[in-house]
Amino acid sequence: MNLSKPVLPKKSNHGKTAHGKESKVKLECKVLEVKPLGTEGGAGNLVICEVLCMHIDETILDADNKIDQTKLHHVARLGGDWYAKIDETNLFKVAKPNTQLGIGIDAS
Repeated sequence: MNLSKPVLPKKSNHGKTAHGKESKVKLECKVLEVKPLGTEGGAGNLVICEVLCMHIDETILDADNKIDQTKLHHVARLGGDWYAKIDETNLFKVAKPNTQLGIGIDAS
């Protein structure tokens, strides 16, 4: 996996910034608030956004037009210099105990 490969820019529908052309799922957002999470090293910021538009590549959808997680090439950020590549050998599903509590896309 080559994480240092340059990302090709693609013009956004909303806003001035471009997004990565190669990405299978892209969110165009408006920043509502930035909350600092501390002042020590690694503290970072929490960025709260409104999603204005989603771009989903149809090649990752299943027969029900839902995202098939096995068709994505997930990369998880662990900490420090560590990342994890997620694929079908280490991806698993856990059923929700109460489907009535979902919000957003999980509510349907």
